[in-house]
Amino acid sequence: MNPEERSDPPDSAPQPQQAQPSRRRRLLPLLLAAGLIASVAPVVQRLPHEHRIDFKIEDDVASVQRFDVSWTHLDGDVEGEAVAGNSLRFERGSAPEIVSVHVRLPNGSYALDVMIEHADHTDSIQRRVTLGDADRITIPLRADPMRP
Repeated sequence: MNPEERSDPPDSAPQPQQAQPSRRRRLLPLLLAAGLIASVAPVVQRLPHEHRIDFKIEDDVASVQRFDVSWTHLDGDVEGEAVAGNSLRFERGSAPEIVSVHVRLPNGSYALDVMIEHADHTDSIQRRVTLGDADRITIPLRADPMRP
């Protein structure tokens, strides 16, 4: 075979073997980023963040002197443990109809134990709330009408 008769592909022609690693190099960072996002997302959701909770007192607001709420995490490793609490005192007649509290808690389900102390009686109310994407939640509070 004569050297002049040999047909070598020109340098500018793409070779399939060289194109394959180039695609892999382009796809690898995208796959790594997708994997990182998928692994970090659940951790970020469990981090505490600020929530504003508005408790709407629907009974005898004028006589409210004290408002207490405790938060118990329901879907964690240790259920039944109080993880947060708020306590507010008011001069008689000065309690707002909506008591706003800020809590820094991770998303999830919580049991709320609310105590509203009036001038002549105390109401104890239990509620369940799920904190999620909403930064502000309103919870209506009405005492049991069968109270003695």
